[in-house]
Amino acid sequence: MKCSCCKSKKILSFLINQNTYYRCGHCGFIDKHKNGEHPSKRDLVQHYDTVDPHESVADAKRDFFYRALEKLPILETPQKCLLDVGCGNGYFLEMAIRNGWEVTGVEISENAIRHSREVIGEGKIFRGTLAEAKFKDDSFNAITLWDVLVFSDDLEAEIEECYRLLKRGGKIGIRVRNVLFQQWLYRIYHPFRKIFSRIGVKTPYVFHPNNFTASSIYLLLHRFGYSNIKISNSPLTRGDPYGYHNTTGLVRVIKELIFCSAELLWRLSSKRWIAGPSLLIWANKS
Repeated sequence: MKCSCCKSKKILSFLINQNTYYRCGHCGFIDKHKNGEHPSKRDLVQHYDTVDPHESVADAKRDFFYRALEKLPILETPQKCLLDVGCGNGYFLEMAIRNGWEVTGVEISENAIRHSREVIGEGKIFRGTLAEAKFKDDSFNAITLWDVLVFSDDLEAEIEECYRLLKRGGKIGIRVRNVLFQQWLYRIYHPFRKIFSRIGVKTPYVFHPNNFTASSIYLLLHRFGYSNIKISNSPLTRGDPYGYHNTTGLVRVIKELIFCSAELLWRLSSKRWIAGPSLLIWANKS
């Protein structure tokens, strides 16, 4: 048994809410797949269509999408091509078009695809997984995966495929939850969960099938040849799309305080300590 990110064999099992997870003792990556629980495409579609408030979450990410686009390269070429894996409702692609990008999306949810086509037009969204799309080598100047890798059943194949599809010097953008922050929330909330529940506070932590530290995502990208890897605190979504509490204003203030505190710690540590709820990663194809 090896870590999917760093290939270390230092793997320890432990329980979170009666579910078995596996933690890498070297890079901190936490994995649920090693117990044989791989979410199927059908399960993921059902999750996004019936459990996850997909449209409200996508709308809440608009500010993040705007700031992410600012980080993408300004290319002096006749055509600049962007692929968004797990493009959802198409809001990021819609913004990218306004910035002069030729866009393509990959999505598994038919409901999301229907909305995306209304936003950006027909013929730009492939229904299925990235592997199923079978795009040609060196097809894109930029590839983005916003909150997608947390559900991937083969991280290494996904990252390798993105490398194949990127043009030389192309850029990959990734957003994932920061598992160190999620563990911190778990330790605070879980012992007092009954009290928090009585005052209307929904479970704030999230553990996905794949849970990353900054070190784990760095080592995964580095192994497959990516260079200029930069990791920082991700800008947060606005509002409270997951309904953590019925007082939206309070949630907004708490989120701002958390993000500002994480950014202060990041700068005071010379950009070494990344303590925010989510990680934003940029890297290039060498």
